[in-house]
Amino acid sequence: MSKYTTMTDNELLETLESYIKEANASNSTLEKKATLKKYPQLKEIFGIIYGPTKFNVTSANILKNETFSEPFDGSLLHLLHKLSSRELSGHQAIAAINGYIFEVGEKYRDVILAVIDKDLGTRAGATIINSVYPG
Repeated sequence: MSKYTTMTDNELLETLESYIKEANASNSTLEKKATLKKYPQLKEIFGIIYGPTKFNVTSANILKNETFSEPFDGSLLHLLHKLSSRELSGHQAIAAINGYIFEVGEKYRDVILAVIDKDLGTRAGATIINSVYPG
């Protein structure tokens, strides 16, 4: 868990998944903004996903190397920090991500990979998110 949120990783991933489904239900920018306002608990993760942080790995690399797996004992935010700081890189990063996916469950794989790719696929980018949550 982050110092900013009290959600568990499963709650965070479940909430992200709900947000993605709801945001994709409409093409209207106004409706996307209304949907964003329903999820203030995701502000921190939006900042990480749509901010300048780089994770230096892509979902394509992860999917190509699914056999690389090593247990990762930490939260999603902790994993993202280790990726962005390059504490984890290359095959070690891929193994940690695959291990994390295994730990939290395959049902969250698509959401985790979307976070890694820094694109939730909602057509609500940084401009729209910043208009709802400045900064």
